[in-house]
Amino acid sequence: MKNIATFLLSFLLLLPTGSFAQKKFNPHKVFTAGHASTSLGIGLIPTYLMDGASIVLPPLSVGVDYLASDIVSIGIQLGHSQSLSKRAKDGAELVKEYYNYTTQLGLRLAAHCNRWESWDFYGGFLLGYQFTNIKPTTGSIGPEEKLRGIMASTSHVVYSGFLGMRYSCCGRISFFGEAGYGISLLQAGISYHF
Repeated sequence: MKNIATFLLSFLLLLPTGSFAQKKFNPHKVFTAGHASTSLGIGLIPTYLMDGASIVLPPLSVGVDYLASDIVSIGIQLGHSQSLSKRAKDGAELVKEYYNYTTQLGLRLAAHCNRWESWDFYGGFLLGYQFTNIKPTTGSIGPEEKLRGIMASTSHVVYSGFLGMRYSCCGRISFFGEAGYGISLLQAGISYHF
């Protein structure tokens, strides 16, 4: 997993100098075909809050999107979160704590409404893969946890929808807000366009 994260981070850092930047950047019309953007987001409402978990590391996401046309983009996003939850044994007062590490990697397809120079409203779908590792703060995952459906590690395909908006305030830089079921239910962040 660390190799995948290292590759994606290297890709994100080198992308602005790559072949996506063939179209000349117009600071007055940021969201047009041929432009790409990198983004960094932080989750404001993590998905594990619904389970009563406390946040150890807020959900973070990095991504790259390419506007194939003025209204369609394709992208990739990597997200990670860490939380701590407490589970009581049935009929006992003993409580056990578990760390939950979740990483999600997904492809995104979005439709855009960017008729205004500085605004971009978008919505789309994410299809990806999610890896979850659960570790108790003491001991290890045993038969008791397995009976309750707590596994040391799981992975599965994820799909979801999202809605968002971006505002370009300073040429190549924009701020975004997005709602959807991913690494976080609501996130905000910053994008760099090239």
